[in-house]
Amino acid sequence: MYVNIISYQVQSGDFPHLLVYGPSGAGKKTRIMCMLRELYGAGVEKLRIEHHSFTTPSKKKLDISTVASNYHIELNPRLVFL
Repeated sequence: MYVNIISYQVQSGDFPHLLVYGPSGAGKKTRIMCMLRELYGAGVEKLRIEHHSFTTPSKKKLDISTVASNYHIELNPRLVFL
């Protein structure tokens, strides 16, 4: 049912940003990847890893790693290093 609602939103050009959370092992990534594959095809499986560095106003350096395709970006708070 949710895939039908999201599919309609994608086709209408009104696709929202999604924030998915829950306990480890609950199937969040599996469900999202299945939904993306259904909506966009096999291209969602072509992943790239990107590294970003930021300096906060308090001069702390943050290194953030993301995993992305042309259709999504994954940011895991555990992968942010101070």
